[in-house]
Amino acid sequence: MARKMNYSELMLRLFRKIKNRFLRYALIIFLILFIFVAVVIIFISPIAKYIIEKYSEKYVGRKIEMSWLYVNPFSGYVNAHDLRVYEKKSPQIFIKTNNLSLNITVRKLFAKTYELSALTFDQLWINVIQDSTVFNFSDLIKTDSTKPSAPLHYCIRNINIKNSEFHYNELSIPVKYYITKVNISCPSLDWNVDTTHVEYNFISGIGSGSVKGFADYNMKSSVYNLHTLVSRFDLKIMEQYLKDFSKYGNISAFLDADIHAKGSVRSKLDLLANGKFAISDFHFGKNISDDYVSFASLSMNIDSLNPADKKYFFSSLKLDSPFIKYEKYDYLDNFARMFGAKGANIQEAKAVHPQTNIIFLIADYLKELAANIVNSQYRVDQFSITNAHLRYADYSLLEKFSLTANPIEIKATNISTRNKRMFLTMQSKLNPFGNVDVKFDVNPNDFGDFHLNYSVTDLPLPLFNPYTITYSSYPFDKGTIELLGKWNVVNKQINSDNHLLIINPTRADKVKNEGTKHIPMPIVLFLVRNLHRKIDITLPITGDLNNPKYHWRDVIWDVIANIFLKPPAFPYTSSVEKQKKDKEDFIMMEWKPMQTALNDDQKGQLRKISRYMFFHPNSHLTISPKYFEEKEKEAMLFFESKKKFYAAQNNIKQAALSIDDSVAITKLSIKDSSFVRYLDRLTNHSGLEFTVQGKCMKLIGAGVVNKKYAAILVNRKKTIMDFFDNKKTSDRITFNHGIITIPPSGFTNYIFQYKGDEPEAIKK
Repeated sequence: MARKMNYSELMLRLFRKIKNRFLRYALIIFLILFIFVAVVIIFISPIAKYIIEKYSEKYVGRKIEMSWLYVNPFSGYVNAHDLRVYEKKSPQIFIKTNNLSLNITVRKLFAKTYELSALTFDQLWINVIQDSTVFNFSDLIKTDSTKPSAPLHYCIRNINIKNSEFHYNELSIPVKYYITKVNISCPSLDWNVDTTHVEYNFISGIGSGSVKGFADYNMKSSVYNLHTLVSRFDLKIMEQYLKDFSKYGNISAFLDADIHAKGSVRSKLDLLANGKFAISDFHFGKNISDDYVSFASLSMNIDSLNPADKKYFFSSLKLDSPFIKYEKYDYLDNFARMFGAKGANIQEAKAVHPQTNIIFLIADYLKELAANIVNSQYRVDQFSITNAHLRYADYSLLEKFSLTANPIEIKATNISTRNKRMFLTMQSKLNPFGNVDVKFDVNPNDFGDFHLNYSVTDLPLPLFNPYTITYSSYPFDKGTIELLGKWNVVNKQINSDNHLLIINPTRADKVKNEGTKHIPMPIVLFLVRNLHRKIDITLPITGDLNNPKYHWRDVIWDVIANIFLKPPAFPYTSSVEKQKKDKEDFIMMEWKPMQTALNDDQKGQLRKISRYMFFHPNSHLTISPKYFEEKEKEAMLFFESKKKFYAAQNNIKQAALSIDDSVAITKLSIKDSSFVRYLDRLTNHSGLEFTVQGKCMKLIGAGVVNKKYAAILVNRKKTIMDFFDNKKTSDRITFNHGIITIPPSGFTNYIFQYKGDEPEAIKK
């Protein structure tokens, strides 16, 4: 059996067969070089890996590790797998990549030119840390400016970053954010080529949204040209910046944009932009369920935005469904509670983070743009604010006051510096009652030249009872307010007339509460109400816009004249009011908050109606309650809370409270300092409940209030129906379930409607 030859014997036989000596030597040299190259390639990679990992911290300042490294010094190809670069003197990772590959053009190294024909990062992960103005990579880019050096000749081609993730951490605010699925490509980065082209796309790491586009940047002139497409990008990151100057708060919104912009990073105003921009589903407030400001969408179509040339041209600017809630408390308001008195928190934060808080940077830029608009050319083809909602509430009073304007519609036309006048109209429905109408026109090139006409109508005076009770002790149950005005301003000189008309202001019984101020409202009404039971005041305003003059003397003379004109007509007006009272007795009955027993006037009123029904068998009566539930429950909530406080202060069980105790509880002000401290101690541990109403609700609970309120309604119904408890009338009386509303009288009332025979007092 023949012996099998090994590889060395085979090579020796082949070598002996070569007769040419030159070829033999060439083969030997080739084999030696091949073996050398193979040995170099085999051993240089682990050697290079060892050297990098051992000496990287000494020379770079950071520890570098990798799973394996392949280096081909002859072709210039380098590949590193699972490469990790750590923070300076820290086990925390700064950069890592699943795979790094590059091709070095070796021959150009001898010409002192560093060229990479390809550079690819696969699944690159970077963690950028900023502490005030210092970044975690600042030590890597420090240069010695004292030693002049020749420019570094470099060229990197075919740069690609694939499927990567970038993290950003700002420590002083603090802010944490990241983007993922980052893909960046750049054809070349060359030391002697000014402009670099970059294409990019990524998605938000927190929430939704994607960004893609390209940018050209000239590194010498700092001029840029970019086109960016943003789709449903979540702006929740803004909430972290908000907390820099607010202890609490919520911001959420989404950004869509398709913008093409050119400019220079050296000047904010050196910008030429066009495209579309929209923010949608914006919410800002105390928390996710309590908005202070919100809107469905804010969109603008930009034809040309060029601040440097003072040109602002828009094809449309639209704001849809904006909502603003303003609440006034015993101390500050909802915005001041968030940002400090007069924005103290904002000023303090801005002094510390003027260049790191993106909200301040945006605000400063918008402020600079707004100032630049003055004496600029501008045009907006379409401008509208639709379905706006404004809510105002005042909790600093003894009762909550609230007023809502909804919907508000604002439209403007001829918005252009090329037009002689531009026009704006506003219509709004006030809730629960009232209407607002505003017409405004102005010279687009001179805002000191305008005309303004406004009217507020059908506003019930009892709506303002929380103010009249707090500052005079007297509520109103009748009266309507109208406010009309006309302004003509030319060259900033005002010529205006402002007219306040209150029709039939009628006060109700005085409220006895320790927290009220005591103004003799009957005397005041006698002085200011004319013989037609109206308060009619005209207040002219003239002078310069910056220094207007209010003509109060005219108002005073109107009051004095009214005092002398009214007495001769007093008997007649008293007779008219008596007729109105007789009619109202058959139509409506008011109930004060928490009232369960009938007063003498109400008893007389029901006796009058029941007698009429008894003697008019063809008449049918329907009683329809209109419940002012919010006000009644508020009064009940206050009483139950004060009752708990009173019992605790006087060491009395609530079941043992006397009638005198109940009177004392009723008179106790909800602004009493001891009572407020009691509520804070038991209910306001977070410090984020700013209203007495909210604290009382936490103390008592909605269930208790609802149960007691339901019992009062049952008792009132029984009390009324007892007056019709006879065979001749009971089957002709219908008691409806009633509706929950805000009555114009300011009190819960029961409406009496007749079918068939109708009382003569109603017919008159």
